[in-house]
Amino acid sequence: TDFAEDSGCSKLMMDCAWKNRDWEKVRSLCSSPSIVAALETGDFEVKMSEIFLAIADGKLSEVENLHAQTAQLCLYKWRLLPSVFSGCNAHTSLLHHFHRLIDLKESGQIMVETSTHSNGKTCPDLKNLLSAWRYRLPNDFDLISYWEDIFQWRFHMFTAITTNFHWAEQGTLASLHDRPWTAIRMAKTARKQGLQDVARLSLGKLTDCAMDVSDAFSKLREQILSYRHGSDEQRTGGLNLVNTTNLSYFDANQKGELFRLKAEFLESLKGGRTKATQAYCHSVQICPTYARTWTSWGGLCWSLAVYIEKLQSKGKREDTEKVTSNAMKVGQYLAQSMGCYLE
Repeated sequence: TDFAEDSGCSKLMMDCAWKNRDWEKVRSLCSSPSIVAALETGDFEVKMSEIFLAIADGKLSEVENLHAQTAQLCLYKWRLLPSVFSGCNAHTSLLHHFHRLIDLKESGQIMVETSTHSNGKTCPDLKNLLSAWRYRLPNDFDLISYWEDIFQWRFHMFTAITTNFHWAEQGTLASLHDRPWTAIRMAKTARKQGLQDVARLSLGKLTDCAMDVSDAFSKLREQILSYRHGSDEQRTGGLNLVNTTNLSYFDANQKGELFRLKAEFLESLKGGRTKATQAYCHSVQICPTYARTWTSWGGLCWSLAVYIEKLQSKGKREDTEKVTSNAMKVGQYLAQSMGCYLE
């Protein structure tokens, strides 16, 4: 926001304003000369801001008309682009805006339902729409800014829903929005793109949000994983997070996964391979059918066999007794690895 203000770029300030739910700022920017000029030239991104404002102000009758106008501007822009061919990224940004347009149209429908049911003190059925939002996502390899555009607007909608139905019971209210899953999914995508700070920032939005056990576990898992590829200090922090977790709320599979993660962190730290083996052992004792633990444990045994072979290749061949001992260890680790994979 500070950068947008310093740069004086109206479009950037508009983008920051709607993401921060500063609707007064959006309203004032819509009447600024640069934004008016952009609208006259057919800038669909600026036109989309008018849809944001209409939904925020409750002018739901205008949403359909504004959506149709914005869609026409997008289609006109699409016709100016070259034909789609392999390796061409010219259409990616516009496809992202079409995605946003669909969400905005459905958001208008949500607000109509919300207004109608809120006045009658009844709760709407939003399960189908929320389920559709779970499946309609950007590609995992798309820019994180694309994900933020989609998810930040959805967060605004979830806030509007919880505000309108604040009188509902906690369990009922939780079924009307999908804030936990959305934040966790955003964190997962950011983590896989190597943006660990963004992942933790996304999870931080759930501090005051009620969650069921499944969502709480998914949040915890993402928090732990966000430290996995960091420095030794960060990985130690992730390990401490596992060690301080109260496991009493989780089922056998979830406990098994936490001990598997503990083993992976121990394995990545210097001198922790023996403790990692113990953690894997504990994991399969808790949940013998948890395949991911067996696979990870097999990988550890395999890496130990490779490590000993490398040491042996660098050592002296004259020590026959040591060579034989190391060969036996390699065979044992490979046999253990095969046993884990077969489980």
